[in-house]
This record gives sequence, structure tokens and C-alpha cells, in this order.
Amino acid sequence: MSIERIIQIGTISVIISSLLLFGAVQPVVLSIEESLIIILALLSVFYHQRKGLQVDWTPLSYPFALFLLYIFFQVIPLPPSVLKILSPQSLVLREKLGIAVGWQPISLVPYRTLIQGVYWLSIFLLFLLVVNHFKQKRPLRWLINSLFYFGIAEALYGIFSFFSRSQWLLWYHNPHLPTNRVHGSYRNPDHFAGFMEMVVPIGVVKSMDWRANPTQPKTETLAKRGALLFLSMLGALALFFTLSRAGLMGFLGSMAFWYINEKRREGQRGVSFALGVLLSLLIVYAFWIGVGPMMDRFNTAGQDLRIHVWQNCLPIIKDYPLTGTGFNTFEQVFPIYRDITLPVTFAHAHNEYLEMLIEGGIIGFILFLWVFFKPVVWSINSSSLLTRASLTGIVAISIHNLFDFNLHIPGNAYLLATLFALSWIGVVTRER
Repeated sequence: MSIERIIQIGTISVIISSLLLFGAVQPVVLSIEESLIIILALLSVFYHQRKGLQVDWTPLSYPFALFLLYIFFQVIPLPPSVLKILSPQSLVLREKLGIAVGWQPISLVPYRTLIQGVYWLSIFLLFLLVVNHFKQKRPLRWLINSLFYFGIAEALYGIFSFFSRSQWLLWYHNPHLPTNRVHGSYRNPDHFAGFMEMVVPIGVVKSMDWRANPTQPKTETLAKRGALLFLSMLGALALFFTLSRAGLMGFLGSMAFWYINEKRREGQRGVSFALGVLLSLLIVYAFWIGVGPMMDRFNTAGQDLRIHVWQNCLPIIKDYPLTGTGFNTFEQVFPIYRDITLPVTFAHAHNEYLEMLIEGGIIGFILFLWVFFKPVVWSINSSSLLTRASLTGIVAISIHNLFDFNLHIPGNAYLLATLFALSWIGVVTRER
């Protein structure tokens, strides 16, 4: 087996296993996944040197690299005079705690920021692995098929668990699992919704037969597209019955964005028609089964504690505006500012952008937006359906992240990095 084949199989295995193993949220699982990605990245460097090939860095690599450097910069000890300019409140806090001695880093909890730096490094390396080793049609087909059919398997498993009211999560029983919401192999239905909203657009790509064979009979083509569109609908249906309000808004918003983008393009009526059929069937079937639980979830939006959490976050931004408190420190910093009327504390802000602004400050927030903006630039007017479908998944999770923390779910973050890579592959290879 060649080195490149090992890298390809290893990369697909990392992506799928991170999704299957509850989103890789357990520290042990995440450590294994990160280690495997680093090993694969080293193998890739060896492979490129051995073959005399150049690494495709892509336009996204530069803002992503700056974002990574900024994370690690937050753990570098700085003289008090510099820290007073960059983060004066961190000096005040350390003086109150009696630890303001000598040089100090920007991050209030450096070891947690360092852990987060390694995490984002693994996301970046996975992006480069997909970009550099899945450009050819065959490995690209393997990757897309793996993502789509795994997603459908997850959807079917989730729907089965939903109708059987099972509290088994794969191989172990969890009495705290909700029986009235689809969750797949995830502990949290909202994060499962984040996974499905990124996978469903890939099904639309397959239903439009992006590897179209002109010699194939028309009836066979239509049957294949219809079957794949039906499977995509099952994935979307599973997403609907996660009862995730943010997931539904992200999915429907992104599909509307995709539909409008296709309608304004000449010669893309087939895609917009497929999207219209998918959404129509989904809505009809959802109403047939019953949308009462979904409506109940939206009716309770006013009781959501997230709004109060966001209000408590504003003073943190005011105290640490430029450089933030340090990545991965929200859980330690928030209790200092938390309103005592909140019944529980929170590990995340349930808004990735707000949390990024708190932990990274204005500098980190701008770099973060730059990373997300780059794929939009190269995707919005691309002639590649694969690119535009990947962009739809990126838009979906971007909307969802206004109300959740999918980027802190490793499986979903790795899948997002894969969509970034697929969007670029579609551009450079002009893969339909």
C-alpha cells in the first residue's frame, strides 16, 4: 500500500471516527484524533519531499496560520509594561489574586489556551491533508461517499432511536438521553443537527450526479438521482426532529441561500429544482408526521437562558476588548461575571462569535472572521457544484453557531474543515 493511500484512508478514518465517537468530545478520544492527524501530516510532508511535490497551501492557509500564531502568542509571557497596554485588566485581576509577579501571558489560564492551540492546529492540518490528497476523482469520490453514507446511517440510527424511545447511545445506556429528540450518536441533539446540516448538501451534489456519465440511460440517471434525493431527505428529516431551533434556522437559511444563488446562475435550473423538491418533500413529510414538538420548542425560546448568558458576557468584552481573556478560558472567567440569579453556570457562551470575541478580543475575532470569509470569496461564484454545496454547509453551521458552540465539538469542527477543503478542491479542479 502506497504512502498516499495510507494518508487517504487515515484521513477518512479520522473524520468518520471523530463523528461516530460522540463527536470526539472526550479528552482521551480527542487526544488520539489529534495525534493521528499530526502523524498523517508528517507522513504527508515526507510524501511530498519524496515525490518532489509542492504543498498546496491555498489562500485560506495564511489567515489560518495567523490565527494559530495569535493563539500561541497568548501564552507567551510578556513584560508588565507590554501587558498593561494589551490587556490591563488581566494585570488588575492578577494583582487581586496576588500572582502579578514578573512577566505574564495574555491568557488568564495559559495551559487551557495551549490545549486550544493544539486543537486548532489539528483542524488546520486536517484541512491541508484533504486539500493535498483528495484532488483526484477516485479519492475524492471515496471521501464524499464516506461522508454522505455515514451521514445517512447516522440519520437512520437516530430516527430508529427516536421512534423506539431508546436511551442507548450506541453501546452504552444513558438514562439522561432525551427520548423525544433525534440525537444519532451524539449526546446533544443540537450538535447532531450541526453535523447533519453540513452533510445534507453533499447528498444534493450526489443526486445531481457530479460524475455524470453521458452514456448512461436517462431513466437510470433519474432513478439514481431520485434515490439519492430521497436519502438526502431522510437526513434532513432527522435534522428536523432533533428539534434544534438553531439547527433548523441554519439548515433552512443555508438552503434558501443556496436556492437563490442557483436561481441567479444561468443553466443551473436542475440544481434549484432539486433543492425545491427536497424542501417540499421534507416539509410535507414533516407535517404529515407532526410538527407539534417543533412548534413547542420554538414557543419556549423566550425562556432560554442563553439571552441572560449573553448579557453577562458584555462586561467581559468591556474589560478585555483588545486581546481577550485567552482562548479556552470562558469556563474559568464567566463565573466571575455571572449573575447570581442564573441557576447554573455555563462552559460556553452558546454563541461562537461572542465567545471568540471574549477569548480572543478584537484581534482574535477579526482573524477568526477572516478564516471564515476566505472560503466564501472563492465559493460564491464558483462554477463547481461541489464548491457551492460545501459553501451551503459552511453557511448552515455559521448561522447555527450564533446560538451554539459547534466549533468546540471536534467532530463537527473537523467536518467543517473538510468542507473548507472540498470547496477549494472544487475550484482548483473545476469538479462539477
